[in-house]
Formats: sequence, structure tokens, C-alpha cells
Amino acid sequence: MKHEVRAMQGQGSGSIINISSTYGHEGAAGGRCYVGSKHAVEGITKSVALELAKSGIRVNAVAPGPTDTGMLTRFTKTPENKAALVTGVPMGRLGLTTSLPTRRLHRVGRSFIHHRPRPQCRRRSLRQLIPENSQ
Repeated sequence: MKHEVRAMQGQGSGSIINISSTYGHEGAAGGRCYVGSKHAVEGITKSVALELAKSGIRVNAVAPGPTDTGMLTRFTKTPENKAALVTGVPMGRLGLTTSLPTRRLHRVGRSFIHHRPRPQCRRRSLRQLIPENSQ
């Protein structure tokens, strides 16, 4: 985030959204590395938000529920386990990867920098993700 913060401090405003997970604020048996990394995302998000509170830069995290990905399939191991996980989801279904980013991007405006906590940190500007004529 330090590079995004520097750029946004220069312009006097901005919005950083980190992607966490529902496991960022609860535990999961067998998921200690994933859960630990998501707790870290939420912790650093809160700390940086407090540090930058008066600077005009907002820092938040979104925590989507279980999303139908290969990682979830590997984590649950069987279709029965995946179905059991779905029973605890208020909407009664898994999220889809295609439905997550666009919904969040439209909420924050064109100053958004998308930051996904991954080893190869990929950053995309909103202009790359949403066509100019879609607003």
C-alpha cells in the first residue's frame, strides 16, 4: 500500500480497498495460513486507515463470503463439504468471481486503486477495469 499512499498523498485524496474474506474475522479449522493472512489484511487495513484518517485517503477492506473458486474446491475437498458450507451462507449460495469486482468498483469512483493481497501484488486502476462509457 505504500506506493498507493504516496501517490494519493500527492493528489490529496483517494480510496484504497483491500480484499479480505469472512475468514479475516473468524477462524476455520484447517485453514490457518489463509485465515492468518486475511486477519493480517484486516489488521493492516485498520492501522493504515487510522494513520491516514485526516489526509483525505480512505482505506477499507471488503470481505466477500465463500466464492466458488478452485481454492474453495481444494479447501472443501468434496462436493458434500462444499454443500455443507453453503448451508451457513445467508443467501444460500456461493458467490461467483465474475460478480464481485464490478459491484465494488462502482461504489468507490474513478480514484480507486484495486489492491489484492497476493505475493505478486497486482494493481489495476479503475480506468483499466471499467470502460469510460460505463458510468
